[in-house]
Amino acid sequence: STATLKLMDFNIEYGGETIDFAKIVEAVKLADPDVVALEEASGNTEKLAEALGWPYASVRSQLISKLPLIDPPSADGRYAYVEVRPGEVIAISNVHLPSDPYGPTELIAGATVDDILALEAATRMPAIQERLDVLPDLVAQGIPTFLTGDFNAPSHLDWTDEAIGQRPHVTAAIAWPVSTAIAAAGFRDTYRELNPDPVADPGLTWWAGRPLVDGYPDPSEP
Repeated sequence: STATLKLMDFNIEYGGETIDFAKIVEAVKLADPDVVALEEASGNTEKLAEALGWPYASVRSQLISKLPLIDPPSADGRYAYVEVRPGEVIAISNVHLPSDPYGPTELIAGATVDDILALEAATRMPAIQERLDVLPDLVAQGIPTFLTGDFNAPSHLDWTDEAIGQRPHVTAAIAWPVSTAIAAAGFRDTYRELNPDPVADPGLTWWAGRPLVDGYPDPSEP
């Protein structure tokens, strides 16, 4: 029989304290997930779990959960298990890839597509590869596996021929290496599964829909 799990990924930005931490708590309550993968928890993983009254938190994986979390020693922090029913687990690998230099910003500054591919190979690909080295083995064991995170890289599913010009920095169809490698490993982009048209539904997540703090982030950022 199937189990239903509601998984949320949430970059709370600098520990969720640049605006109002209570709003972070409220947002999670409104979404009503079973598990939240946090980005930029900045030491507040357990604080958020406690504020929600949730019993489980993994500081190493930046996960909070209503369901038991298991941090297997063999995972070495690359993934954790969520026990959805007694003796039955799913795996979550939560990542935060290097943010700088950021590919679209470099494009605006005059970088070529070859420059961009080299940049991704040098910065973000080594970080994601350590996850892709182990996660397919979990899938092969029949464990449903989720890859969440702040990838700090666009997707090849978004930067298509049809999307060129949709935003000023989208000047070419680019096979962004991180998303390409993730797809090649067998993962499916949940947003693109539900919203297959990147022109109709670009799915922009940055910059964040929140007030500026001391002029940050610059609304002109790609």
